[in-house]
Amino acid sequence: MIEVALEPAGLAVGRETELFVRLRNPGPGTCTNVLVKLRFPHQVQLLRGPAWVEEFRLGPGQEVVRKVLVRATEPGRWHARAVNFTYRDRFGDSRYVDDLSLELRATEPEPAAAEPAWRATLRTEAVRVSTWDNLCGRVDNVGDCALDGVEVRVEGPFRHDGPQWRRLPPIEVGGHGSFEVPVHVTDTGALPVRVRTRVAAAGRVWRDEQEFKVNAGQPRAETADEPVRILFLNASPDNDDVPVLDWEGEYNAIRHELRLSRQRDRFALDSRVAVTSVELMRAVRDARPSLVHFSGHGYADGDLLLENPSGGAVRVPAEGVARLFRAHADVIGGVVVNACHSEPLARAVSTRIGFAVGLAGRVNDRLAIDFSTGFYMAYAAGDGVEAAFESGLTLMAMHPYHSAESDLPRLYVGGQRAR
Repeated sequence: MIEVALEPAGLAVGRETELFVRLRNPGPGTCTNVLVKLRFPHQVQLLRGPAWVEEFRLGPGQEVVRKVLVRATEPGRWHARAVNFTYRDRFGDSRYVDDLSLELRATEPEPAAAEPAWRATLRTEAVRVSTWDNLCGRVDNVGDCALDGVEVRVEGPFRHDGPQWRRLPPIEVGGHGSFEVPVHVTDTGALPVRVRTRVAAAGRVWRDEQEFKVNAGQPRAETADEPVRILFLNASPDNDDVPVLDWEGEYNAIRHELRLSRQRDRFALDSRVAVTSVELMRAVRDARPSLVHFSGHGYADGDLLLENPSGGAVRVPAEGVARLFRAHADVIGGVVVNACHSEPLARAVSTRIGFAVGLAGRVNDRLAIDFSTGFYMAYAAGDGVEAAFESGLTLMAMHPYHSAESDLPRLYVGGQRAR
């Protein structure tokens, strides 16, 4: 036998609908010379497509589908009837079906849902280069329906931190949602920024994108009217397992190079010594430094050795220190960790801070001071970070007992080794 169906059976009055006329042979044998010709009621207009299906051979389990376009003019239950439905069964006998009736249900269409309307804007006008800064914006609901599943993506010539699409809470009519994207910019000038949005509303997903311009300039701490604040930190706890460091010699060497610079007025050097974890956090928060320099001891896995309130030693995880510095990425532009095995810490810090320096292995105290001297000699002269880093390595190489290449300082930018 041959089965006939119309899909979908539900029609919306006044709307064009695609109907699929489906013929199927459920078996067990093959049917031939299949012909089905339908007549639609006058309440359902046939707009396009043939009202018949003809198939020479239809095997067991096979089906054939034809598409027609119709439009219901009145609500109600209507029937399409076969005016000719014939085929030959598996035995070759002719079959004629005269009672085929296919129901169609026509209903008034539901009112069209209001289309969403929103406006995405970028509020940030300028960002700093060579450090992490934030692009901030908002999405305003200016339509007549709530916005669910609002997602924002910011694209441009920069690195960004976090997921590509940021999801905002639902936004009611007349409300807005804010977004913030940490970015790391290396080029100066007017940068093109594309803000892409996608919104779920009225059972659909809607998309939009807007273009903006953001000015990328020098870090705020390097402008002419605000000094570059350098915070020198030290921890030298009483511990028989580690040598005593000449932190005063390192501090004096840094201060000496800053004072000899022709740009000495651009720099302000502050210091905190014998720091505990709490004092380290307070120093970074209070001083709001542009550059942090730590002088102390480190463990092979990157952890630092700080002091406890009684002057003894306490081990502080590198990730905790990195988290502290990254939390102040809006102010801190660079970190120099002059402590043995501090390369993992520098790598972790540089994912949000402009640059970070750490030692790959164990370095003699005198060599560590030489690196600081050479680094700040060039940095205070206005050279770039890479030039200052090279200057520090050069002074280390001039020492008669310079360290192996595998122990030397490493420079990291954006979580990647730069030197």
